[in-house]
Amino acid sequence: MGLAAIAQLDVRRQARRPLEELSEKLQETVCLYTLDAAVVRLVDGVECRQVLRVSVPLGQDFPAHVTAAGKALLALCDPAEVRATLPTELAATAAGSIADWPLLEVELEEIRARGWAADLEESAHDLHGVGVAIRNRIGEPLAAISVHAPAVRLREQDMPAVATALQETATTIARAE
Repeated sequence: MGLAAIAQLDVRRQARRPLEELSEKLQETVCLYTLDAAVVRLVDGVECRQVLRVSVPLGQDFPAHVTAAGKALLALCDPAEVRATLPTELAATAAGSIADWPLLEVELEEIRARGWAADLEESAHDLHGVGVAIRNRIGEPLAAISVHAPAVRLREQDMPAVATALQETATTIARAE
C-alpha cells in the first residue's frame, strides 16, 4: 500500500506542469486519475478559468466503467481481469452510463483500437470527457489523464483533437517517469 502511495505522488509530481499547460491550451479542466480495482481516484487536476467549468474534487472515487479515464485504464487490462475486478452488476451514475457487460466489452475494444476513451454523459448529466492512459516505461498502466467539460463545449466531433492533445501530454508525463 505504501509503494502505491509513493507511485501516486510521483506521477502527480511528474504530471502537474503538463496538466497546467494542457488546461491552459484547451481552456478546460484536466484531471489525473489512478485505477484502484473497480474505481478511479482523482489524484490531481487543474480547473479551467471558464465561468462554467468542472470542479476537481481531489481524492474522490468514481466507478471506472463510467469515466473516460477509467475506461482508458480498463482497456489496457486483460478482459478477464476487468470481468473479475468490476462488479457483476454495473452501476449507472447518469443516463448515458454503460451498465451492460456486453456493451462495456465492445466499448473497451473500441478504446483499445483508437487509443482514447470518451465519456458522453456517462459519469454525470451534461458532462463530456476524453481520457487517455499513461503507461510506465515497461508499458503497464500508470495513471490516466482526462479533459472534462460541459457537453455544450466538448462535442463528440471535437473529441479526436482533444484526444491527440491528451496523448501528447501523456507521452510527456511518461517520459518524466
